[in-house]
Order: sequence, then structure tokens, then C-alpha cells
Amino acid sequence: MIDPALLEEDFDMEKKVILEEIEMYNDRPEFLLFEGMMERRFSGHPLEKRILGTKQTVSDLSYQDMKKYHTSRYCNSNILLAVSGAVKPDEIISWAEEINIGTGSAERDHIEKAPFADHIEFHRPEDQIVHYAAFWPGPINTEIKKRVIAGVLDILLGDDEGSRLSWTMLHTGLVLDIEIGAFSFFDSGIFYSGFSCIPENHEQAKEIMLSEIQKLKSENFQDGELERAKIKFATRTILSSESTMGRLSGTANDWLDNLPHLELQEELDMIMDVTRDDLEESLSLFDKPVLSGAIGPLEKE
Repeated sequence: MIDPALLEEDFDMEKKVILEEIEMYNDRPEFLLFEGMMERRFSGHPLEKRILGTKQTVSDLSYQDMKKYHTSRYCNSNILLAVSGAVKPDEIISWAEEINIGTGSAERDHIEKAPFADHIEFHRPEDQIVHYAAFWPGPINTEIKKRVIAGVLDILLGDDEGSRLSWTMLHTGLVLDIEIGAFSFFDSGIFYSGFSCIPENHEQAKEIMLSEIQKLKSENFQDGELERAKIKFATRTILSSESTMGRLSGTANDWLDNLPHLELQEELDMIMDVTRDDLEESLSLFDKPVLSGAIGPLEKE
């Protein structure tokens, strides 16, 4: 992957595979909605680009374009080698030095995106289900504590079991599923919440989801509600730490973003130290969504 042959016949075959994957995603309206919202939210910024690309961009991509891109991106400043197990560091370093890696530096484009209010819709009358999502400002990569607070908020508000949205929307049969979370980038971030439901429940579900978020801002937490969310988050963190790949990926990503390495206990302490005041400060950002969107058999106004 770092120093491949990049044969032209392999390139042509893989282009066909990617085009087939794009067609598969066209049958997943929730993905089309998210991609459309990212394009609108980060218009003019690299984050607007679809990971798979489009049929047009993939079809137009040449073999020489791919080789040039690989050379510019797979270079020292963009690669970190993480190794775990019964290894001898000197041997690993000796082996790594033999890998043919470019010595350049890959530049990143950073464009500040100011909050705005907008709503987009994709009308697909052939669908049976409506998908809805909303974006709010979220923590950026370097705001480690705020990212932890967002994780607690995810569980408190929209976890599959025991959260406010699960009781008011999922277990009542109003929606088929709920989704909530945060994406943190180098200079921007989003907190998102969404659901899927039958068309006749769309407006009611949207009203309840947005009202539950506002209730968190104005009402006191129930006894033990915050502690249960923190314990659930801490438990999941412990379980994920048992994956070697999970720990190495997290360590490498933190290193590439110039973030400090946190031991497991430090992560757990940070989770358990989250207070109501911390959540209230984060919830102050949850006024009107900066962007919302829906896809499916929507009624045209």
C-alpha cells in the first residue's frame, strides 16, 4: 500500500469496482443525505468531497493522475508506523528504512466555515422511508475534553437503549432507528442527530427530536442519568482498548494530528470527570441546527 507497483491494468479494474460501489450507495438514501449535507455544509472546503468520488470524477481519473496523487500524499509527513507485539525495535526501524517513501510534505487546506442555517431536501417518491438529519457545531480534533463531553452527550441523548430519544421515539414505534454522534476535523466539527421513519411520522418525529435536545438545555437531569451515561461510555472505552488495531489506529491518528497520547486510565478519568456544567456549556451551541436535511417520499410544499 505504501510502495505499490500501481500497474495500469489493475488501475482500470479497480475503477470499475469503485463505480459499482457508487451505484450501491445510490441505494442507501441515508448515505446520500449525509453526503449531500456535507457538500452543503463545507462548500468550498476539502471536507465537501465524497470519499468514493462521483461517477464523473472516477471515470475521468487517469492512471497518471493516480500515480501523481499517490506520490504527493504517501510521504513522510503523512505516514506513521505503529507496531505492537514481541518485536525488536532495531529490526523494525531497519526494515522501515528500506521502504521507498517520498520525502516531501503533503499540504492540507484549511478554511474556516462560519455557522449558517439552511435546510435541504432530496425528493425520492419511489422510497418507502424518510431519513432526517440535523447538524450543529461540534468540537474540533484538538478539543479533547469537548470531544469526551460530546461522547457522553451522545449516549445521554441518543443511545439505542436508555437514552431520551430511545424512550420518546424508538420504543414508542415512532421511528425505525435513531443515530447521533460527532465528527471532529482539523479546524471544524459537527454534532449530528437523525432518524428514519415512515412518511406520516416524519414531522412529529422531527419535532420530538429537536424538542428533546432543547429540554436537555432547560431541565435538570434525572437522578443517576448522567452517571449511567458516563459508566456506559467508560465501559465501551475499556472494551475497545482490548483491540490491538483499535489502540494502534487511535495512537497513530493522535500522533498525526499532534495530539497527546492518553493512557487508558487517563481517558477513563476524563470521562468520569464530566459534570453537568460541562454538558450545559456544550448544549449552549444547540440552538437552531446550522443545517438540516431530509430524503425520501417528501411532500412538496
